Amino acid sequence: MDSRLTCRKWTLFTMCLINMVSTIVILILSVKEFNSPQDHYIWKIAGLNKHTVKIIMISAFTVAIVTQLVGIWGAYKTNYCVCIIYGLIMIIAFIVSVLPALYTGYNAIWFLTGWFFLCSCFATSFASAIRRCRATRPALMGAQSRALR
Repeated sequence: MDSRLTCRKWTLFTMCLINMVSTIVILILSVKEFNSPQDHYIWKIAGLNKHTVKIIMISAFTVAIVTQLVGIWGAYKTNYCVCIIYGLIMIIAFIVSVLPALYTGYNAIWFLTGWFFLCSCFATSFASAIRRCRATRPALMGAQSRALR
């Protein structure tokens, strides 16, 4: 495999890992803050009770963690399809996370929004590099290019 592609592979792998760990930390901090006796006006405006909001938060963060695992797997296996799907999911996550970031102003959500954007750009770039490497130098791709023939 080309050394530039290997570098991109491990960079995407590391970015996904950092994103997954930060998502877990932000989930823990969000649940801890949500359990505080403060009045959370945002959820009251939406007409949701505390239990429903916790379920929504945990579900959203679980989907985010599973998505990061898909990104880690796609980077590790150097799979074009998985990386492009991961990049598209991250673009959608970026678009969806901008509204809560604007609405709440919570810095952790802005952090995740920025990471979603970076991961989406890098995953799509890595996927196009995989495709370009397969087209120009199929022997460098190793067993994967032979399995696809």
